[in-house]
Amino acid sequence: MPQLFLRKSAFTLLVISLIAASSTAFAEEYASSVIGFEGDMRSVTVIIENRAVFETTRPNELGEFEFDGLEPGRYFVKVSAPGYRTTPARPIDLPLIENSAPFELTRASTDGFEFHWEEDQSSAGYEYSSSINEPVQVTFLDETLELADTRASGYLLSEFDVVLVDAEESWTSDHSYRLHQAFRSVGEPNRYHQRNPEKAKSRWELTKDEVANDIHITRHEDGSRVVRVAEAAFAHAAPKIVEIEGRRGIWYSQRLHQAVVRFVTDNGFDTGEVRRLLDDRFGVSLRADFEELTRYTTGETASSFEAFKPEELVNLINLFEEMPKGFHHIPQLKHVVRRIDGVPHPLYPQAPAVAWPESGYIEFMESAFTQASLEDIHRLILHEKAHFIWAHLLDETTRQDWIELGEWYMDPESDSGWSTHQTTQFVSAYAHAKNPNEDMAESIADFVVNPDVLRARAPLKYEFVRDRLMDGNYYISKIRDDLTFEVYNLYPDYVYPGKIKRVHVQVDGEPNEDKLLQVEIELHALDAEKEGAKYAYFRIASDVGTHFDMYLYPKDETSVRPSEGVVLRGEHRLGKHVKAGYWFVVAAKMVDAAGNARYQRDDTFDMKIYVNNPLEDYIAPEYVANSIALSKYSEMRNVWGKDHEIQITNVTWDVDDDRGLRDRNGCYVRLVVDIENTGSYDEYGNFENDHCSVNFAMPHYMPTGSYSVRFVSMIDVGTNWGDYVFLSDGEERIPTIDLVTNNPDSQAPELDVNRIYVVAEPTNPARPNGETLVQITYYLREDNSGLEDSAITLRDPQGGKHFRWHHVPDRGALFSRAPANQWQKRKLDWILPEGSPPGTWGISEIFTQDKASNEARYKFTEVIHVEVENQANIILLQ
Repeated sequence: MPQLFLRKSAFTLLVISLIAASSTAFAEEYASSVIGFEGDMRSVTVIIENRAVFETTRPNELGEFEFDGLEPGRYFVKVSAPGYRTTPARPIDLPLIENSAPFELTRASTDGFEFHWEEDQSSAGYEYSSSINEPVQVTFLDETLELADTRASGYLLSEFDVVLVDAEESWTSDHSYRLHQAFRSVGEPNRYHQRNPEKAKSRWELTKDEVANDIHITRHEDGSRVVRVAEAAFAHAAPKIVEIEGRRGIWYSQRLHQAVVRFVTDNGFDTGEVRRLLDDRFGVSLRADFEELTRYTTGETASSFEAFKPEELVNLINLFEEMPKGFHHIPQLKHVVRRIDGVPHPLYPQAPAVAWPESGYIEFMESAFTQASLEDIHRLILHEKAHFIWAHLLDETTRQDWIELGEWYMDPESDSGWSTHQTTQFVSAYAHAKNPNEDMAESIADFVVNPDVLRARAPLKYEFVRDRLMDGNYYISKIRDDLTFEVYNLYPDYVYPGKIKRVHVQVDGEPNEDKLLQVEIELHALDAEKEGAKYAYFRIASDVGTHFDMYLYPKDETSVRPSEGVVLRGEHRLGKHVKAGYWFVVAAKMVDAAGNARYQRDDTFDMKIYVNNPLEDYIAPEYVANSIALSKYSEMRNVWGKDHEIQITNVTWDVDDDRGLRDRNGCYVRLVVDIENTGSYDEYGNFENDHCSVNFAMPHYMPTGSYSVRFVSMIDVGTNWGDYVFLSDGEERIPTIDLVTNNPDSQAPELDVNRIYVVAEPTNPARPNGETLVQITYYLREDNSGLEDSAITLRDPQGGKHFRWHHVPDRGALFSRAPANQWQKRKLDWILPEGSPPGTWGISEIFTQDKASNEARYKFTEVIHVEVENQANIILLQ
């Protein structure tokens, strides 16, 4: 009898959802006043904090202040003003039983200088000092600045040449303390001055605005920098003692640390600081003797590798830092390297990264960092390092227990050598399709960056990683509060789609003609509404490795496609030259409207496809040596009523193939330009008379530089792929051509991170079923070439990701009609399907790209670390 596999009790999740919704509805406020202060109330700062909140405000002219939108619980409040004494942080419990007494400020001594510091319940402690008749002054860009009057501000100036200036917001002792601690964690002060004896000072201003990456740096000609840092980055910077789920521990995030890493490394451009951080904190090097490094792997020279780009380096440092401290330095991981742009891996062409635990290095391809999702980039970095945990830090008992938990067994018939009896309990299809090593790497990656998805889809694996690998420590991924919304569902769907119980395959077509493949499947279902699927996905392969992907959708007797069903049908056209004989299912996935997924292999059901193709072609096309040529010419094109000069770069080469390439897009090229921090450009072309021809249209917003062909690929009528890579020490020269443009665009589009709005309403408010209209408004600005595309990712309470392209009006055109340097309002109406999980959803990412292929990724999640009780650490914090 088929079983229903529930991720969590639907009733329990509904209760949790309603509690979450009600907590927002009954948010508390705290109001009080300041007395005893004589002067401008704008000089007074009030702080309220607990483990989840760190907010500041200023009293009005009457000394009154208020914090609203607070959850019930305990908080600590303190008031500070230059030259005044106040009491230590005052504990308050919300909701208040009685009105809060005013905070009384009294003048500090004016007889000489007085300073007082005392430990209290806040992270920085309680301090005050008498007013300094002559405040500490610093000259910056020929301007005399007054240093913020806090203890840590002096340390920041003397140790790191950081000047804290009260501008938009005042620097409190708590802010400056947290920033000083972040700098100390990135590098010791004496070593900082030894490394940077001529380093110019930097001016730091605090803002309540949201800032991309929490920090914006403006560099001046003399090397000095003006830094604007978001107050939001300070909220969880200081470790706090908390109790969650019955466990006592320390709560903190690396968000401020990551902003300081961006400053110290100059957003990744200061390679000396980057190398120091990677070596000091993680024991890895970016430099290598590549012939020796790859001796037992791919056997290559330095010509196959290049330096990481600055943003890639920042991601590497910050993601390595997110892992538990015990995994920071794995002695066997000695090198992290990157392949040249435009070239796939020689052994694993589809892989964005490859870990070699026995040879001591991880290599990344360009494709690792060009994914639209920043979370996917972060997961990949953690995934690859996790392979070193499996290979070098786990004992055989732990590995065997993981194998048994996933019901893995060695299978000589599988490409990976492994199979599993489970069809659920995996965070991804890749984890299910490979082996226990990959399953663990995928699980560890999600445990850090998106723990909800692992906890929801594979709770036993979540507990295994937490308790057996992380020593009981765990993570929480928090979405920016103003980007969250509620989804209501009285009938949530936490049931996986049923297993495949019936398969019908039909292949029609004469032997020497194209074939039509039709597939119908039926799923086990005790409850057709709960165990149906929105779609099924199959990867189908021949015995020579050629493959295609096929999607099946619900069908009934009407012309309207149901949202879900237990009977799904699909069709795919097979050319008369594809491999003859039997084709097999490599992987199968069934997904319902709520995102619940079941994975199956062909050992859990039977499906055969026989193709009678006497004209089969299973020999891959080949590049004809020394046949490649580059040329260019100009032409005028009228786009949107305006004439534009377009430079055309043409790439041609000869192909050796017995039956020819496919009719459309049979030829493919990747170009790279000799300018730092740019990626590759790719284009398809057509095949005629044993000859490939690919054109790149290059408007004047493209970079000026020397363009080289790194990689060409050919796809023949039998779907066989052939390719050729051009290296500096290869058998033939790298084909190159120079291009001069008059208006190059090197800046990515900009998102206004302070103007993102989301509103959600159930489509059936009387009996909400998860179907929800989500309206998202945001603003983009492009300075030159014009917007090409954007995309939004939502995350649901179960950790599920929902990605959607939001195409701009002139997508695909060479030019945009929108004026440059003006904010464009973008509005997306997104209807979440019936069955969507109830609870708090949020916008986790926004991606945008311009027509010159410059890209920007914006992340709105914060990773919170919870380190379970270690008595020494608790005592230290207390």
